[in-house]
Amino acid sequence: MCSLMLTLLAIGSYAQPRNTSVPEILPMAQVVTALQSGSVELREFIVLTQDVQPSAYMNDGVVKIYGDHPTCFYIGISDVGKLSAEMIPQSTKLITVRIDSAPAGTGIIDLHQFKDLPNLKYVYLLATSPISEDALRELVINDKNAVIQYKVFYNFVKDM
Repeated sequence: MCSLMLTLLAIGSYAQPRNTSVPEILPMAQVVTALQSGSVELREFIVLTQDVQPSAYMNDGVVKIYGDHPTCFYIGISDVGKLSAEMIPQSTKLITVRIDSAPAGTGIIDLHQFKDLPNLKYVYLLATSPISEDALRELVINDKNAVIQYKVFYNFVKDM
């Protein structure tokens, strides 16, 4: 009887939903519009998202770094589950998650794992295949009590 109660208790606690929340996720154009024209922050945003930077790339669970003090970290959605915070350089300001196909499941991108990156300013969800905005938002979770110090945005790009 005691083991049955422990089993039920374990199953019940396992089935409890995580204490998570979804942060505001904005279209890239809305982030650009919100930044003041001519501001240093807007110039830095454009440089990070459009210019070549020292970068780190994760592919098949392996991180390769190009340049000193990478400011950009690129990862495919299929590698996110293999990612640990220690794999991301502390100098990272922009994390780009490339979504080439609509993944199965929700909560695949856990923002809480980025909490110890002091320079992180942006998490960019780059969708190269058809996926709805709602489905994109369902991919992202965060610890309900965590404060996000960076912006999360997305963009849909065809023919990459």
